[in-house]
Amino acid sequence: MASKSTHRTLDAWINYSKFHTRVLKSLNHLLMEEFQLGINDFYSLYFLGEAKDGVLLQSELQNLIQLSPSALSRMITRLLNYKGHEIIKKNPLLHDKRGYTIHLTKNGFHLLDQLITSIEIKFNTSLSEDDLRHILSLTNN
Repeated sequence: MASKSTHRTLDAWINYSKFHTRVLKSLNHLLMEEFQLGINDFYSLYFLGEAKDGVLLQSELQNLIQLSPSALSRMITRLLNYKGHEIIKKNPLLHDKRGYTIHLTKNGFHLLDQLITSIEIKFNTSLSEDDLRHILSLTNN
């Protein structure tokens, strides 16, 4: 039989998983309703926005968001012409034509600012102070 401390750890993990799933579903719903984007679309734009000069290798982006190569390729194709705007650019590598760099454009940075603002509003209006403190405590921020 497992010890009580193992049960406490398991209970905490299960509660954390439920909380994470609830927040993730809420964010995905918000992004779909307001922007017709999914959570992985947001993650891609976010990681590009955090990258030096808004540029990542396609393989780096794939590692950051943990999508299969084909799923990432489909997502990039969608984002290349998001609502008639170029929010990312895809350029072949000069030294390896099989690889690409993905660039966040000026329109992409503007959209990312809108996404972050909407998510921050959602967090601040939907989560309790305890929930917000808990999220920040997980990353020591």
